Amino acid sequence: MIIRSVRLRKQRLAIPAAVLLSALACVLAGCSGGSDGPSGEYYDKEGQLVIDGNSVAYYEFGCDKPGKSNAVIDTEATSSGELSTEGDQIIWSDGGGTGKVTASKSGDTVDIDGKQYTKMAKDKALQSYQPMCG
Repeated sequence: MIIRSVRLRKQRLAIPAAVLLSALACVLAGCSGGSDGPSGEYYDKEGQLVIDGNSVAYYEFGCDKPGKSNAVIDTEATSSGELSTEGDQIIWSDGGGTGKVTASKSGDTVDIDGKQYTKMAKDKALQSYQPMCG
């Protein structure tokens, strides 16, 4: 009877301890409910849109040198801004105002004020701009 009582107490303590440890591990690992908005690198025919958390930056495509050359992504952002808390608007920091943001359910496309950006491989996006570089 005493042995059974000790086992039951140990089992009752083991379950809350396991829950507490998994919650602590989640906090330490940075767990969250998941991202509610778009995230990553998106492209249009003229450049790259990078969404990282609530930060947004747009980098134009260019050519690495005059004449026959390779398509590259500029290292300095042409435009930058922040997503609203709801993720449905972008506030451009360079005086560009705001823009309505819509993301597809799959997360493959982002639309900002009617201009669509698509997730794709960086090489594929640069390849589509390559003819502009000769």
